[in-house]
Amino acid sequence: MEVVSRATKKSNRSLWQRCCLAAAVLAAVTAFNSCSSRGSDYTDFTQTAEEGWLRNSPIYFTPEYPDSAQVYDLYIAVRHDSEYDFSTLNLAIDIIASSGRAERRELTIEFADEAGNWTGSGFGAMYQHKALVKRGVTVLGLQKLALWHAMPSDTLTGITEIGIIME
Repeated sequence: MEVVSRATKKSNRSLWQRCCLAAAVLAAVTAFNSCSSRGSDYTDFTQTAEEGWLRNSPIYFTPEYPDSAQVYDLYIAVRHDSEYDFSTLNLAIDIIASSGRAERRELTIEFADEAGNWTGSGFGAMYQHKALVKRGVTVLGLQKLALWHAMPSDTLTGITEIGIIME
């Protein structure tokens, strides 16, 4: 009788361990999904050149609209590493409508606090910042986007990716 009892206890312990493992995997998948742009209708990132982002080389985006009747808010997202030399990023953003009309916006994104500590989301040596560019964007109002850096350096290093998020 005792042999059966030990086998049953071992079986229950094994089942308990499998349940704990399944719960841990589920928690990890949930955490990973929550790190993505939840609530975003469209997200697109582009890697910058390994040697840096040249001042006269814009980064272009052509957004896709899941619902052409919907109105969206347009955000710029920037990923940088700890090698970035400045505490801010100045951008010139050309919003090009389907009519061909262009609207220029200037945006400054703060990367560090007053003490010089990096801010933003991320971990390790990588950081991400998100900034609102324009509210109420429609498929007719934004066909293409061109981003230019407006920093003192001709070649900007430390910016790893830049993207747009439409919510």
